[in-house]
Amino acid sequence: QAVQDIINQVLEKLEENQVPMRDYALKSSGAAVIRSRTSPSFQNTKRKVFLYSLPVLDYVRSPDLLLEPENHPGNCWPFPGSQGHVFIKLSVPIIPRAVTMDHVSGATFHRESISRAPKDFAVY
Repeated sequence: QAVQDIINQVLEKLEENQVPMRDYALKSSGAAVIRSRTSPSFQNTKRKVFLYSLPVLDYVRSPDLLLEPENHPGNCWPFPGSQGHVFIKLSVPIIPRAVTMDHVSGATFHRESISRAPKDFAVY
């Protein structure tokens, strides 16, 4: 029990010391995906969008999902192949001090699916 109390105290201090940085790449902050310079989305021909019980479109996830703060299993933007790119226009010019990319943890998600998570990324 004493060890758990020490761990909890350390975790609380870590949370207190973190300075939250503004996320300029959120839709709510005015960011937008530049579609003409972004990889196409993966089209799932096995899943359909229905209108009046008729299948009308293949199910496609938009790269706009990247601009939302939710980070949970299944809330991803799939693209065909092993490499893709997305161009995000920020609402204001910035001088970046740090860049992060969120993804669900391997403990939260299936091991085979987590292997498809991005491993390298670049900022231009």
